[in-house]
Amino acid sequence: MKNLVNRIEKLEDEIVKKENKKHEKFFINEMKKIGIEKLTYSQSSLKRFIDPETMSVHYNKHYKGYVEKLNLALEKEKFGDLDLENIVRSISKFNKIIRNNAGGAYNHALFWKMLSPTVQKPKELVSQRIIKDFGSFPEFKKKFNEVAKERFGSGWVWLVVTKNNTLKVMSTPNQDNPLMNDVENGGYPILGLDLWEHAYYLKYKNRKEDYIKKFWDVVNWSFVEKLYKMKLETKINEGTVITQLMLESDTTIAEAITSSTKCSPEDEKMFRDLLFPSTQNIVKSNLYRKFKFEYVDGWTKFLKGMYPENWRGKDELFIGHLAGLYEPDNKRSLLNNLTSSYTAFCVIHSDVNLYLEKTNQPKIEYGDNPEENLKQLNRFFTTMEGIKNRLFNKETSNTFKSVNKILMRTDCFGKRNEDAAMKIINENLGEGTCEIIAGTGLSTDMQQGFDAKMTINNETKTGQIKPFKSETIENNLIKIGGSSGAKDYKKVDLLIFVDTKQRIVRVFKTNDVLTKGNEFNFPIVNDVMTLQGSKDLEFINCSEYLS
Repeated sequence: MKNLVNRIEKLEDEIVKKENKKHEKFFINEMKKIGIEKLTYSQSSLKRFIDPETMSVHYNKHYKGYVEKLNLALEKEKFGDLDLENIVRSISKFNKIIRNNAGGAYNHALFWKMLSPTVQKPKELVSQRIIKDFGSFPEFKKKFNEVAKERFGSGWVWLVVTKNNTLKVMSTPNQDNPLMNDVENGGYPILGLDLWEHAYYLKYKNRKEDYIKKFWDVVNWSFVEKLYKMKLETKINEGTVITQLMLESDTTIAEAITSSTKCSPEDEKMFRDLLFPSTQNIVKSNLYRKFKFEYVDGWTKFLKGMYPENWRGKDELFIGHLAGLYEPDNKRSLLNNLTSSYTAFCVIHSDVNLYLEKTNQPKIEYGDNPEENLKQLNRFFTTMEGIKNRLFNKETSNTFKSVNKILMRTDCFGKRNEDAAMKIINENLGEGTCEIIAGTGLSTDMQQGFDAKMTINNETKTGQIKPFKSETIENNLIKIGGSSGAKDYKKVDLLIFVDTKQRIVRVFKTNDVLTKGNEFNFPIVNDVMTLQGSKDLEFINCSEYLS
């Protein structure tokens, strides 16, 4: 009977090997497809570690269930074809259903490959690194077992490669993975053990410690070594590719805005229209508003994940300030303005596309289909997540330097407009008539929409200051053009427009205003006043950001 069982198991292994021969690919390619990871061994060949019944339920019910639910969730959200590893890496962008099932699919696809029917010993590179970081292999096993036993409830224990290329043992709850961008102090997993009860309970009951100890009998150290090597090689290759990318995209601020190879005026207009579209077509506008929401949400999650030590939640701030990135001196970071800068969007988008071109991947392109644009936006953030450490390296990335100059330039122009409007108003109507009340990060400007107070006929009004370039009258409407991000300011009493070159201020009431692109349309009765500033007035100088 024993010989018969052995022959059956051997036959099962031969069948499985034949089935999987055509599917043999390098791991990084397999993980890029959201499909079912085929086992390279029979479900009964790991019985010294786990029984065939548990293996069958674990693989066919739990694992396949995660993959099926993930694909349904992605289809429902209309994300299209996505890379499983990149979903995991940028998990904060997705809802809870996708998070749980993407984690389950990815973790198990790894786990099956981390198991081997034959007993193996740690290979050269990973063994040397384990000894270096843990002192000895027994000390590493002890640490791994301790962390596994300490995991209360469902989760995983992992051996990961850190950003510093060292090894550490860590644990994640539920189906979280160390690669997830919102997992604190994560890493690149090269070995993991499933600690959910369904992974061991039929065989071990409540003896979780025995399950953990037996795991070492089936570790596929060849695969662990391959993952570790791949991580080292990927780090080298990525560094080479991105360094070259950044060298090729070395630009000054002027080139970033006007160069035909980077962001032409036509390109800038396209990105401006994506973020600040016309509201004439309500159905179309609703879809475009979703694009703006996803854009803002994408940057918020990206920045929070990229700079967790600088992120301040609402409970950590002074009253009246918004959550976001803050400098050590509690000054709000200009990077928060990425949520509204179409010029910065254009520059980063160009460099992301350059990376995709260099790595032989389809470029991200936007068109007239709002639903397709949402899918492309998702690709933008997913791709950026994978190269963020290079793209946003303050010391070496020319993309970051260009974008930072754009944001500094925009911030300076905004402050210049406020300064000029206040001085022109006070010169004409008396000192103290206009007062700038918004500071960087104050919720009054960002949520309620006003950044100034203006006193007219002893009555104080709230105002939003914006630039303008042109004024025309048509069909009893005064059209103010060349402004930025035209929208309704329902919580503001006055819209104050300033032309710093002509030294003119125009003031309008906000009721019944119509917006289109970067144009405001006011009924003639909304016209409050026109003020002319003298040549003696000096405004904030922003010339240093133009070179």
